[in-house]
Amino acid sequence: MTARTLIRRIALVLIAATPLLPVAVSLAADDADLFGGASVPPNVLIGFDTSVSMAEIMYPPAFDPADSTCSIFNMVAPNSSPWEGNTNGSGTKNDQSGRSIFWKCDSATRHCRFEIDENHANFQQTGTYNCPGGGTKKEGYIERTFCGNTRKLYVDPRNHCNTTTNYKTWHSEEWVEWYFSDAADPYVIGNDSNTSTDVNMIDANRNGLDGWDNTTHGAYQRSRLTAALQVAREVIFRTNSNCAVGTGPTCTDWVDRVRFGIGEFGRDKKGGYVSAPIDDFSNNRTDLFDTLEFMWEDDSTPAAEAVFRWYTYFMSRNTTHLPVGKNGSTKFPVYQYNTTNGDPVGAGSAPPQPVSAACQKNFLIYISDGAGNGDNFTGTGSREEGFNLFKNNLIGDYYPVGGPADEVEEGCPHPPGP
Repeated sequence: MTARTLIRRIALVLIAATPLLPVAVSLAADDADLFGGASVPPNVLIGFDTSVSMAEIMYPPAFDPADSTCSIFNMVAPNSSPWEGNTNGSGTKNDQSGRSIFWKCDSATRHCRFEIDENHANFQQTGTYNCPGGGTKKEGYIERTFCGNTRKLYVDPRNHCNTTTNYKTWHSEEWVEWYFSDAADPYVIGNDSNTSTDVNMIDANRNGLDGWDNTTHGAYQRSRLTAALQVAREVIFRTNSNCAVGTGPTCTDWVDRVRFGIGEFGRDKKGGYVSAPIDDFSNNRTDLFDTLEFMWEDDSTPAAEAVFRWYTYFMSRNTTHLPVGKNGSTKFPVYQYNTTNGDPVGAGSAPPQPVSAACQKNFLIYISDGAGNGDNFTGTGSREEGFNLFKNNLIGDYYPVGGPADEVEEGCPHPPGP
């Protein structure tokens, strides 16, 4: 099987976490048809961007940096491009009322942000969050005034449940410079005790609905990763059960419609790995939901490296059956990484490849908030297997500008090797 053939069989569906709707997911007939028509249940690997930028707060539909009129950082000034500042480091700055707020800037990535948690000065608690695995964190916000507008900056308590990483909630420059502009005025209620379900209102307390258990929340009071994990859990629940929306915790009518798996970024910025292997849902349901429950933000965004690694997960563990790359001779590396942090363990200890028939449909859904970072395909060690061969030997510029369209393959060839 050639690399080009296998690429055609694995559909890469790119989903940005930022615009995820806060309402319940609806699995329409057309969605089910995507997986239908085959006697073998399809394989779907959901790969997560677990970089630290996923600690960024969710943005409302009205957000448009072109409407910004409030200059706070001057790294990317309102209505201007490119970046024009040179600030680097961290510190505190005072708002117009003399209240301090912690900031951090990186001149290399041209990114500035506020970072806040429950320990920040003037934090206002609105509730208590029960952390996965035990313990609690405070729900709430701090209030600050810039450009004559007072706004609430929310804290996602889930970000702080992991005592190892303990990332604060991010509010990046383009977001806050729009949020503190007059353009955001129509989307602010200004009432702490509101029960609004209006998805357009930034501080509405009940405009997010979790179809897993029918709980409501403020859609723009949580981070991107929290939102992405909720959506993934609901999609799996709605796909592989006959239970009503909102009955996930008590559901008993589970079915094996789709074989799901979970992927995330590896440690030390090295590609990605499969943390919950693809299997029949009756076998891995607990593993899937536990993996989603205990996933956290950490480090950079090796997006292309991760997709490459997840791609090889679908290949044989037997080197005889591995496909060759674009040069016609170099074989793709064997997938050989553990399910804990993506460290190499050898093909014999890695999760088995999930493909059981040549006609089985295979999908990768990658959920991310942006472009890669630290994504350079360098290194020749066991944790970078195949990285140095990616461009010249294996993939190359797979779809160059002006290149030919990918042809459609008809029929069903022989099943792949083990």
